[in-house]
Amino acid sequence: LGVMFSLGSTEAEVADNAFVKAKGDVSVTAKTDITSVIVAGGVGAAGTTGVGASVAANILAQTTQARIGSDANVSGAGQTNVSAAAEESSVSTVLAGAGAGTTAVAGALSVNVLVSDTQATIGQDAKINTDAAYASAQQGVGVLAKDDSTVVAITGGGAGGGTTGVGAALDTTVSAKTVKAAIDDDSDADAVKATVNAKKDVVIDASASEN
Repeated sequence: LGVMFSLGSTEAEVADNAFVKAKGDVSVTAKTDITSVIVAGGVGAAGTTGVGASVAANILAQTTQARIGSDANVSGAGQTNVSAAAEESSVSTVLAGAGAGTTAVAGALSVNVLVSDTQATIGQDAKINTDAAYASAQQGVGVLAKDDSTVVAITGGGAGGGTTGVGAALDTTVSAKTVKAAIDDDSDADAVKATVNAKKDVVIDASASEN
């Protein structure tokens, strides 16, 4: 039996009501990169009945958040990026074998569970590049969220018995992820909206991949 459990949180933020001014770029970046490798094996042997079993579980739960907070005032002469990126890799190898004179039973089970929440946001009522003193032709804004996950699972079960031999292997993967890139809408009675100015592009992009 092998179990790997990882619970993590990575955050980068400009706080609510904060003021940030820069003659160059402004970067708010949160990045998570985790790799879990687990190997498990079980062997059973007996004169009459042999039983071999092996179980491996990889459980990864990660939160990655980058944000400019509500009512924050941020102006930069260059590129302003809010970026959250997560990469999870789960690798498991599970083997089981059994041998006996009469009956042999072997089973191998691999379980991979990936739960992730990756968000890049500009908060309610935030002001981005509203200070004319920092205006330039290089001003751009990016709100970027990305989550890439890779699962590699190898399972095998073999059994040999004089009368009966049963070998079984099962591989199960469960993936639940949220990937969000957004400029938040206003929910207050004042109806003041977030303001984002840029001389170049404003890019809001969320992407995810699973292999």
